[in-house]
Amino acid sequence: MNTENDHHRLIDFFLKFNVEVDTILNDFHPRYGFLAVPLQEATQLYSRGMQMAQIHCQLMTFYKGQGIKLFNLTSKTHFVLHSLFNARWLHPSLVWCYKGEDQMQRVARLWKSCLDGSKHWQTAKRAVWKERHLLFLRNKVG
Repeated sequence: MNTENDHHRLIDFFLKFNVEVDTILNDFHPRYGFLAVPLQEATQLYSRGMQMAQIHCQLMTFYKGQGIKLFNLTSKTHFVLHSLFNARWLHPSLVWCYKGEDQMQRVARLWKSCLDGSKHWQTAKRAVWKERHLLFLRNKVG
């Protein structure tokens, strides 16, 4: 790392924020009985996620101008931001799948089921409540 290089410093901030997000998610993980992250920590999660997304965009723009494909943004970045925003209602580890894309397809169906009769900005909250209720029912029955 070259501390004189602005982009290297941005990458360092990105990595430090990533560790902070991971620590919060682990401290309030469902294995410890948390279905959601407490409000204060959830607010911090979303703030860090937004800061990471801004850095991500800055790095992508810079490296794209250099002809290097690094830090490309994908729809998963958008999904992560929604997951962090909704962490106060549902822990992100309960809706994220690391193997395959089955979870992304399931979440798309869930969100579509919440569109009718909702404003676009209400859909995410409805989807989170619906998912949390379904997880509760699955754990109660199972």
